[in-house]
Amino acid sequence: MPAPTRIIRDLDLARATLLRRRPYREAEVSPGIQARLEALFGRAITPVQAVAEILDRVAAEGDAALRHYTKEIDGVGADSLQVPAEALAQAEAELAPDLRRAIETAIRRVGDFHQRQPVQSWMDWHQDGALGQMIRPLQRVGVYVPGGTAPLASSLIMAAVPAQVAGVEEIVVATPPQRTTGLPHPVVLA
Repeated sequence: MPAPTRIIRDLDLARATLLRRRPYREAEVSPGIQARLEALFGRAITPVQAVAEILDRVAAEGDAALRHYTKEIDGVGADSLQVPAEALAQAEAELAPDLRRAIETAIRRVGDFHQRQPVQSWMDWHQDGALGQMIRPLQRVGVYVPGGTAPLASSLIMAAVPAQVAGVEEIVVATPPQRTTGLPHPVVLA
């Protein structure tokens, strides 16, 4: 039996219940993460401050900063930030057949779903506001794929396939390297 539908017509009640979120700046940080941040930055620093510092350094130093943080955070020294074509081909060739079929099925189903979405912008104006969809093409999309203990190929599929269906010209994938190989997880590469 589906969960009962709750309709809230009071904006203040909606804000206090449905839309209530803890600001990310107030998120609790575990002692382990806090210790890692202090070790990485040499002082007590919040995650928000760490992100700002990383972004500032990358803006100022470009790829050199990315290589620095890849070494410090991921434990991998990287000469190049781009995966060699041979590594992509090898990962694809070594992918287990059943996993390949599952990934291909997921890609096909996600693609089919997004192909069925309306391709025209539309807007329906009411006294209470508007409901609609604005279609604006993008030339380039960046996709982050978590790759820690469990590579999330599903994150790649759910982000890259809709971009492909939309006609995005360039899709750039960022994912952490494995310490053992210095490359992303083979499933993500494949």
